Amino acid sequence: KKENSTVTISPNPFENSFVIEFSEKMTYPVNIEIIDNLGLKVYSEVIRKSRHKIILDNEVQQGAYFVKAFNKETLSVKRIVKN
Repeated sequence: KKENSTVTISPNPFENSFVIEFSEKMTYPVNIEIIDNLGLKVYSEVIRKSRHKIILDNEVQQGAYFVKAFNKETLSVKRIVKN
């Protein structure tokens, strides 16, 4: 089974920042939300280009988070871990 993914996040796990990349078929703007394991939104941003660095130095504690990327047509949710 081939996964058709519109969102790539690297590195994962990450230390202070990660890069989020979108496939060519993504349309902009894209809303990004980072949600902790309690379901609280800890970060949000609107992105207008295909490769974007998100820096979370002091914004989040160590642990697992979900990155939600969405626009009118697409919703993608990825799990990431901060070391």
